[in-house]
Amino acid sequence: MADKSCTVFVVDTSAYMAQPIPSRPVGNWLDWVREYLGVALGRKVMAARKTDFVAVVAVGSDITDNEMIGDDDYNNIRVIIGFPDPDDKDARTSYTFDRTKFEYILTELYVAQTSAGDLMSAIIVGIQLISKFCKSYKFRKDLVVITSGETGSDFTIGTQIAARVLELGIQLLVLGIGFADPSCDAGEGDGSKDRLATETALKQLVDDTSGIFATFAEAAKSMHVPRIKPVRPVPLYRGPLTVGMGEKAIAIDVEVYAKTKLAKPPSATKVSTLINSSDFIDTADAPTDRPKNSRPVNLARSYRTDSGREVDDRGQLERGFTYGRTVVPVSEADAAFLRFATEPCLELLGCFEAQDYRRYFSMSESYEVAPKRNNAVARLAHTALAMALYDVDYVAVMRYVKKGDAPPQLMLLSPAIEPGKVALYMVQLPFADDVRNYRFAPLDRIRTVRGDITESHRYLPSSALSDAMDAYVEAVSLDKSTTDGTEDLLPLGDSFSHGVHSINHAITRRALGLAEVADAAAAAVLLTHSRPLPSVMKKATTMKAVGALTDTAVIKRVPAKLIRKRRRDAEDEPAADDADIDLDDLLHHGKAVESKRSSEEAKMDEHQLSHNDPVRKFEEMMSDDNLVDRALMQIQPVIKDIVQFGTGDRDIDVAIEALQSFRRHALEQEETELFNEFLQDLDHACRCDWNRGQFADQLKDAGITKLSS
Repeated sequence: MADKSCTVFVVDTSAYMAQPIPSRPVGNWLDWVREYLGVALGRKVMAARKTDFVAVVAVGSDITDNEMIGDDDYNNIRVIIGFPDPDDKDARTSYTFDRTKFEYILTELYVAQTSAGDLMSAIIVGIQLISKFCKSYKFRKDLVVITSGETGSDFTIGTQIAARVLELGIQLLVLGIGFADPSCDAGEGDGSKDRLATETALKQLVDDTSGIFATFAEAAKSMHVPRIKPVRPVPLYRGPLTVGMGEKAIAIDVEVYAKTKLAKPPSATKVSTLINSSDFIDTADAPTDRPKNSRPVNLARSYRTDSGREVDDRGQLERGFTYGRTVVPVSEADAAFLRFATEPCLELLGCFEAQDYRRYFSMSESYEVAPKRNNAVARLAHTALAMALYDVDYVAVMRYVKKGDAPPQLMLLSPAIEPGKVALYMVQLPFADDVRNYRFAPLDRIRTVRGDITESHRYLPSSALSDAMDAYVEAVSLDKSTTDGTEDLLPLGDSFSHGVHSINHAITRRALGLAEVADAAAAAVLLTHSRPLPSVMKKATTMKAVGALTDTAVIKRVPAKLIRKRRRDAEDEPAADDADIDLDDLLHHGKAVESKRSSEEAKMDEHQLSHNDPVRKFEEMMSDDNLVDRALMQIQPVIKDIVQFGTGDRDIDVAIEALQSFRRHALEQEETELFNEFLQDLDHACRCDWNRGQFADQLKDAGITKLSS
């Protein structure tokens, strides 16, 4: 259950709040306060928590409505909305701060005709509301005071108020409108003598209660910063972490919690549009926080067979799987055979060096493995395991079953040693079925049509271009963006999910009846990390690196596409002078090139294997007894080049066909040792050097194994 909380807002609505704001073109101080409360209370409406209680007290109001109504010190203080009756269990359990209460608060917050009203008395009213409602129960208690400081107040009772606030455990927050703060550009700081006296007294009250004192401009700046929903830690797994097998196995009682989890935007439900109205209904059979132009609907599905017969009852349907083009039905009774019987577990399978782990193997959200609470033995064993892995720079492979009959997962367990914390983090590892082994051309070399390998080509970056790119990467490095290197220019805590918060913000504004669904201020906060940081890109070193990179790469601006139509009377510009065109040279140029190529190929050794159809040439050379040794030696580098630099399935097929031919002829020529050594070197290179482990597995499937002596 979520923590219970109660919040009291004490808002100044005196005539002083009608003053215009120097930094804002329209509206007065109270309009700005209403906008701030609209955001703060709107979040509470959207959360719809039954344990979040809100009360609002207006000081300087034309109406007097509070429990101390007979005392002159409490005149012009109005409780706009209070807490439910603490003795009425039904009212307390069914309470929800909904849209009706929200609209009522904003409607009743208007500028009064009077300037009377004691601020300290209003604070006492707010304290009395909290004390009467919370009693001795555990609540999070907040008292927010928003004032201009112009209303008269009796600050002689500040000591008694501070003592009462500390006694009840209330968190006091004072937001001063017009209070002096040179850091806020909101027209604040030019207050009267009454305002300065009020500011001094409120600061003293905040210091005595360990509260928070700020100007309203500071609070308004953080108004559009998204709030992250707090999540209670819920263990996903509770049980032993097993190290070893059999009688010598060690079991550590641990709990697994989600460290990172994808935040998803709220999902929409199907509704029925009734009338074109944005008002909200208020009927007995529907909640008051639902739009009038929509009502929930129940989804119903109907099924029809190929013969046209409709199936009304879903109980008559069974699940089925496709086996080719055949449907294999599986009844509920047979569905038990499809389950893989497992028990919840977390077992250590083995360890390997952390440097051998490839980053792209992480395919899940991350988890934290923590020792069981209030278990000193488990905490000691957990720390020992983490320290052991950390000292040798190893990671562990785990078998993880979240719950009974769940499919087992391979997990990677990694230690993390931080100041004051020893942790174990876990991510999911892929199975062989989850890995996509795509083959792409290498980026540091090019193979020509003749099979030659070149590292200098117009499609490859030169050394000057590589140096310029290195300088640019160093210039935009976030670690070296400051002189001392301690400032975090891209903090993770300031990056918010645009998909989540933009939808939440739009839903709130639409539900509250605001004309514009989008808010420029809120969108600007969400788009902070959507572009390169200006503080990094505008540095002198970055600008210099960008200029050097542009010049070295010879980057040219692409001209805008011509979209206008060509005039019919426009004359064609000749591409070249007719006198400079030699038709005979153009017609016979192709023959000349072909003749030159043929002469060059004729000069090549006719008994040389090439990458172009190597199997056919190898078979021809093996048919000549004088070329057998040469063919057996030449086929080896050709196969290695095809395997290492091949980019598609066709090259793999050619390499396998060449290996099959090589193996067959090596057996006929009794060169088994030669073939076995080559096959062993090729397998090692595929798995360790070339990242071609899948090809090595394909050799076994194709029957290409070592020859027996």
